[in-house]
This record gives sequence, C-alpha cells and structure tokens, in this order.
Amino acid sequence: MYAGQKNRMESGRKAALIIIIAVILASVFIIVNTGYFSVKTENKNSFLSDEIPAALRVIEVDSIDSMMGAVAKARPGDHIVLKDDVYDTTSWLNEHGEKNLFVQGISGDFDAPIVIQGETVGGPVIIGQGGFRFSDVSYLIINGFKFNHSQDNSEFTDDSAIQCNQCKFVRFTRNEFALGTDTNIPSDWLQITSELSGHNRIDHNIFRNKYTLGVFLFIFGGKDDVAKFTLIDHNYFLDQSNFRGNGGECIRIGNSALGPKSAFTTIESNLFEKCNGDSESITVKSSDNLIRWNTFNNNQGSLTFRHGNYNVADGNIFINGQGGIRIYGHNHKVVNNYFENNIGNGVRKTLVLGTGTTDTDLLRSNNEHSQPQNILISHNTLLNNLHGIVIGDGGNPLPPINITIENNIVVSNSGNLIEQITGEARFDKNIVFGNSTTGNMPQTGWINKDPMLSLNHGMQRPISGSPVINQVLSTTNHKVDHDINGNLRDLMEDIGAEEYRSGKLRYPLTNSSVGPYAK
Repeated sequence: MYAGQKNRMESGRKAALIIIIAVILASVFIIVNTGYFSVKTENKNSFLSDEIPAALRVIEVDSIDSMMGAVAKARPGDHIVLKDDVYDTTSWLNEHGEKNLFVQGISGDFDAPIVIQGETVGGPVIIGQGGFRFSDVSYLIINGFKFNHSQDNSEFTDDSAIQCNQCKFVRFTRNEFALGTDTNIPSDWLQITSELSGHNRIDHNIFRNKYTLGVFLFIFGGKDDVAKFTLIDHNYFLDQSNFRGNGGECIRIGNSALGPKSAFTTIESNLFEKCNGDSESITVKSSDNLIRWNTFNNNQGSLTFRHGNYNVADGNIFINGQGGIRIYGHNHKVVNNYFENNIGNGVRKTLVLGTGTTDTDLLRSNNEHSQPQNILISHNTLLNNLHGIVIGDGGNPLPPINITIENNIVVSNSGNLIEQITGEARFDKNIVFGNSTTGNMPQTGWINKDPMLSLNHGMQRPISGSPVINQVLSTTNHKVDHDINGNLRDLMEDIGAEEYRSGKLRYPLTNSSVGPYAK
C-alpha cells in the first residue's frame, strides 16, 4: 500500500469517527430537548420504594398522649405503633391548649426514617376536634391511619385540616382521609406548605366524601415559590360534591402567582371518581409538572393547565364523564391520552385549548388566562365524545398560536370531531371517522377513515390491518418515544395512543388498583 493511500484511509477513518460521534451527540441532544417530555419534569423523589425500612426500635402506644410523647422524643429508625382503636383528640387538645396534634423539628434518616403508624392499616381511627400538623420535619412516614376527625380546625391552620410545613422527604401512605365538619367552613384536607418543602410523597391513600369548599390535596409552597418534587401516586379520590362554585378540586398545585414557578410534581397512577366539586378535578397552577397514567372515571371536572408552562399530560384515561383536559399557557405536551364517552360542554369539553387575556403568566395573584402557545397535541385517542379537540374556546382576545395537532384518532357519530374556532394550528396525520361534523378545521392534515379498533381490556385498541399502524416516521414528527402502555414506539409509529401489539397493556384503574389496601 502506498503511503498516500494509507494516509487517505487513516484520514477517512478519523472523519468517519468524528461523524459517528457527532451523530451520537446530536441524537442525545434531540432526545433530551425534544423528547416526549422535558427531562426537567422528571421527579427526583427518593422515597420511591413502597416498602418501609425495618424498624431500629419499635415503640408501642395506646393513647394520643403516649403517641405524642413518643413522637416528641423520636430518633431515626423509630417506629411508633398506635394500637388499633378509636381515638378522640378533643381531650388532649383541650388539656394542652392546642388546636392540632403539633409535631415539630423531628428528623429521621434516609435509610432509617421515623414512622408513625397503625398497628394494622386502617386500624387506628382518629376522631375529635383536630388532627396532625407537621412543621420542620424530615424523613418521616405517616402510615395506616383513618383520619375521620373534624376539618374545622382549618381556621387555625391556614385553611388546611392537616398541614405539612417545611417538610422534606415526608410520606403519607395507606391512610384514609374522610373528615367531618360541624360548620361547613372551607378547608383543604391535606396541604404541603412552604417553599422549603420538597421530595414528599403521598401514595396509596383514599380521599373521600368531601362536600365542603376546599381541595382534598393542595401542593402549595409559600409566597415566593412552590413546594418541589412531590410524588402523588396510587391514591383513590372519590366523591367530591361541593356545589358552591370555584374551589372544589381534588388536587391543586400552586396558585396563580406561582404559575411560572417550577414544582416538578408528578401525579401518576391515581383513580378519580365522582369528582364533581369543581369544573376542574386537577388544577395545575405551576410549571414543569407531569400528570400520567391516571384514570378519570365519571367525573364532571377536568384536568386543567390553568397557570404555568411546560406541563405534560401523558397516558391518562378519561371515560364516562364530562371533563377532559383544558389548556392555557406555554409549551405543554398532551400525548398518549385516551378519551371515551365524555359528554361535557363549555369549559368541560373533552380536549380544549382556551383563549388568553394575557400573552404570558404573571408573577402575582390574578384571574388572567395565559395565551396557549407552542402546544403539542399528539398520539391521543378520542372516541364517542360530545366534543373532540377544540381550538380557541372561551371568547378571550388572544387566540392559541403555534399549536400542533398530529397523529390523533378522533371518532364519533354525534357532536363535533375537531373544531378550530380561532387560532393558529398545524394538523398532520390525524384520523377522523364517524358521522360527526369536523367544524371549520383545515382540509389537510387528516383523513376520514375507520381506524379499526376493538374492545380489549377495557379500551378500544387497534386490530390487525388497522390503518393507524406504521403511519408516522418518527424522525418526521415531534418524537413521542412510548405509548399509553409505556412501551417503546417503533421507528414507524402508529397513530393514536397505543402502538399495536406493543407488549404490556395498561387499562383503566379500579378501586382495587389504588388506595390503602392495593398491592
């Protein structure tokens, strides 16, 4: 081999290596920056295992007084176990001049948290004038209680019946929240407060039977910032029936003044049923939150991106109700969701992008609506709803802009499939079918064709030969790398929420899938 040939071959190898490295780096950049959700929405909660670490010391108690005494002296690894019985807090509160069972300044360790728990799950029942209030606590687990006490202590605790202030790595697990009232005052039942709160988890609880103003669960923070990295999973939210107007959501994250602040909250694998206390079942008033894999069954309320930006709704199931998803703000992603048999009108339409009164959210308390901008609506399946996808609803002066509606299935024989009332939207590779009207949507970006779906494990899914299969080259659209089941999509993606025969199946959650007694 001549020296010149050898040098040219070596140069070629180096050039090829440089190209390969560049492609890999570019791919990583694309995945990180344009993937189905931004990396910054990933929850950093470290209490992710359902198992509770073994006790270093077990302290058995059989009264409110002995429990509170043990809690005050608790050290890392202590499990304070309250015997199964009914406990009225009234006498203890009156004797100590307190309005709450106040717990302050205790801290466990990551591998040895302090645990306050029942002898068995649901065994200790707390009744009386008030319940727990926590402040400046960390690595603490509250496990297995039935909280049936009054919510009326809320007037002494920032309108919350059970407050967790300056809480870090605190976990509420396998509890029942079913509070009573003699006054019907507004009350949030469980509230995480202070911008110093973070990495808390609320899992496998049931919140039920609320008919007063206020929310089941409020992830708030403080005046300047919202509590961060909260994980809310495998809970059962049931029967909320406040009919006195705004303020009866199941979950609220942030408030209007905190809309642009990043909460990094994850709400996943929860069941919402008969949540009728507000037009919103979940109100998101902060940024960078992830709402995924939840089931909304027979609710009047919607999941609403009310204030904030960069929120993601991924893989949720909305069935047999009124509300779906309503959107304001910037840079949200709504992907892989399934909507069937929803009959909501007005603000409760199935998948609606509103109109704005301001072009961006304000860092102060306000009733404004941030103009929807840069919103991705992709790979969703909508079946037999009164309204399908609605763009530009609400009559405010600022229409949605830079909206992408792609790779969705919309089927119905009544109502409307896709309505573009006002705004700027791009449509691509959507399948619509049925006798419904298509409104004034453009004549391109969709085809009218039977998607060939069949009932399988509680949902309509593609069958062999369906025209939704292998229709989207993943490099030509906004990459959605997995489907509603959590399975990876092929290089040629299917239209709609589910990739045909992609592996494991996700199906609507039931009350046996969530709550204190779920596996």
